[in-house]
Amino acid sequence: MKATLTALIGLSVTTVTTTMIGTGTALADALLLSTTQQDYSITYNEPSGKPATQTLAKGTDTLGYLAVPASPGKPLAVTISDPDGTVLAKATVVDNRSYVLMPAGKALKVVAAGLVSQTASTNYQGVGIVSALPGTYSIDLFGDSGQGGSKALKPANAFDIKATTKLPASDTRYKATITLQDGSKVQGLSSVDAGSYVVVHKNYQGVVTLSSAGYIDLPAKGPVKK
Repeated sequence: MKATLTALIGLSVTTVTTTMIGTGTALADALLLSTTQQDYSITYNEPSGKPATQTLAKGTDTLGYLAVPASPGKPLAVTISDPDGTVLAKATVVDNRSYVLMPAGKALKVVAAGLVSQTASTNYQGVGIVSALPGTYSIDLFGDSGQGGSKALKPANAFDIKATTKLPASDTRYKATITLQDGSKVQGLSSVDAGSYVVVHKNYQGVVTLSSAGYIDLPAKGPVKK
């Protein structure tokens, strides 16, 4: 296993269970990521068949997160409710995949994003940006070395490798400046790693920032066509 999503989003404690199968492929639990400042109740059946309920707590400066034990090759049904018990969304998740909870009116939509655990030997030298906020935003990325970067990136509509932006090979980690709708600028509170999807959202203080939503899944064969 090369790395897990918890390292990408800057958490100090790894909570995602990972296993290795005979082929050497890294697998991990499914990971639910919250873009809102609200707690959610997640219900599902454990691998034993026993019903389980956990809380997906709102994040602080990063996305809220919760790992659920999806077994390799066995899709897992999850139900997402608010603290009062109102069902907001139902979805089916699989192991080693992150899922972003996006606002959809009074409900939620569950969008499959990146890999929780990187399975490729090297990261894709690019980034995919998706916004969970209404309106338009622009992101400038500056490489840690000061040699490379990319400016005026617009969030895409989907977590899709064909909607990603290639980044200079000089850097693998970038600082982000976000241009807001009124033209003012804020600094992203998390670094952006090449090879990852990131989500534009607000932190607990209402400040616009961005956080990782998993590693970009490389196609099994052939170059990426954009």
